[in-house]
Amino acid sequence: MRVSGPTGDDLSLGIGGWRFPSIEYDQYDSNWLLIDVSATVRGRSWTTRDPCLLTWEVADLIAWLDSLATGGQVEQELDFMEPNLSDTPDHSNQDRIFPPEYHLAGHNWLTASQRIH
Repeated sequence: MRVSGPTGDDLSLGIGGWRFPSIEYDQYDSNWLLIDVSATVRGRSWTTRDPCLLTWEVADLIAWLDSLATGGQVEQELDFMEPNLSDTPDHSNQDRIFPPEYHLAGHNWLTASQRIH
């Protein structure tokens, strides 16, 4: 999945595999995914792979972003078990289609005043 905005900000998420490929019958460990992340915010870019989503969280994220993109009603914030990724819609800026707030695998180099709100 890739989302980008008119300012050049870009976020790409992909499934890189299973966190625990040999575990088959555990509610959580059998469903942990490695997520490949590539992001550019205000000209600064990074990539990482992090086990930050469960299979059903990926489905929730897709439905949330789809609803957001089509102008549907969305929850004010979408949270996940791992705190590395969170999304909060910014309805004040209609030009922005990029998820406005996220924290990815320890990449917190943006100061509070630089974060996309």
